[in-house]
Amino acid sequence: MKFTIVTVCRNEAGGIRRTIESICSQTFQQFEWVVIDGGSTDGTVDELTKVKDRISTFISEEDSGVYNAMNKGLQHATGSYVIFMNGGDAFYDQNSLDVYNEHIGPDILYGNLLFTGASERLKTYPSEIKKNYFLKGTIPHQACAVLKKKYDMFKGFDEAYKIAGDYDFFAKLFRVQSPTSKHINLPLARFDDSGISSQSTHRQLKRRENHRVKWNNVPAYRKTLKCWRFILKRCVGLA
Repeated sequence: MKFTIVTVCRNEAGGIRRTIESICSQTFQQFEWVVIDGGSTDGTVDELTKVKDRISTFISEEDSGVYNAMNKGLQHATGSYVIFMNGGDAFYDQNSLDVYNEHIGPDILYGNLLFTGASERLKTYPSEIKKNYFLKGTIPHQACAVLKKKYDMFKGFDEAYKIAGDYDFFAKLFRVQSPTSKHINLPLARFDDSGISSQSTHRQLKRRENHRVKWNNVPAYRKTLKCWRFILKRCVGLA
């Protein structure tokens, strides 16, 4: 099997249909679909049950968070590449998986991401990723196919994170090795940016977790902070 698509969701009745239609309509059909539901009570499971014949593995039970659910998905993934297309998110169009298939080979395939919600904006990514790229951001798991053995290196995602576990995974991967990657300069996914990582009430948590990711995995970030602290201490006595 070339691809495993993993969908994690919990009470996503408002957006799960978009995800379902996006996956089921792909022109390239050589994939398995693993769905991990967090015990939804709002009709999400009913929508998924309608397409149960398309789902390879379906689990609906309580979990301890999104990365716990994503790790469950990885445990059931048998494809060479894994794509996380979570509840409310979608492939850009019906040809997206076919585009991935045309470029298989590198450890990571990543495309551009269309943010949806209150407004739409297309985010493009650089043609080459190196470890210092993670000083300012990450690559999108919605528009990214990663060899499963790369996830297996770290036993999946660090579940201590609430919203930055994917950022941590990619930054850590590029810190410990130089994975091969290929940028596909096309939009490959649609991301509903009204989710937890985009809500104003979670911005402080996001900043704190992003700091932890960079401090642990991006040496240039730690060096920069130490330099500024030294300057403040020596020049103005503020540190």
